[in-house]
Amino acid sequence: MCDRARQKLNNSLVDPDDPRALERYAANPNLPGRHLVNLLLRGEEAHARRYGSCLQVFSPWARGLQGALSGYGAPELLMSDPRGSFVWNAERYVQNNPDLRGWTLGPLMDFLLHGWIKGRHIS
Repeated sequence: MCDRARQKLNNSLVDPDDPRALERYAANPNLPGRHLVNLLLRGEEAHARRYGSCLQVFSPWARGLQGALSGYGAPELLMSDPRGSFVWNAERYVQNNPDLRGWTLGPLMDFLLHGWIKGRHIS
């Protein structure tokens, strides 16, 4: 994981092998790849301890979740947590959780804000 983070940051404005440069880079929250700095400074084990139990969302088709937050008709979102990996499916999530029908923010926002913590799964 650190090797991939190093590769991603190597094309930016920071030397990924210089801890002091990484700390300066981390001080600016809006720089690209800033989320990788702690991984490089603290190591893979510390990163796994901190984030291993969290929900991870991968949007291979976009740089972020903008435009997909309703969850309906969005291109594929891949998710992973300690229970395993799965592909987001808004229709199936609403079928399994009918109390969400008509919820203004949509099924994806419900899952991200409440559903995952409550243990609601899409399958």
